[in-house]
Amino acid sequence: MLNRFGATLVLSFLVSLTMSVAISFVFTAINLGFTPAFFRAWMESILISLVVSIPISLLIVPLIQRLVQSWTKSD
Repeated sequence: MLNRFGATLVLSFLVSLTMSVAISFVFTAINLGFTPAFFRAWMESILISLVVSIPISLLIVPLIQRLVQSWTKSD
């Protein structure tokens, strides 16, 4: 079982990975098309995206969680 901090890390990483893969696929396809160079360019784009998105999500996801919790009634 993960503690709260561990769960936040895992959530941030998985959200970053999912969004990076999806968005980099779309923009690589738009900018390059499905050429022989597509796969390599897509993988490079994913890596760059992860380097940017993981630190951002580690900072932003906890803030968003607190904000949503402040809008939620406790039982």
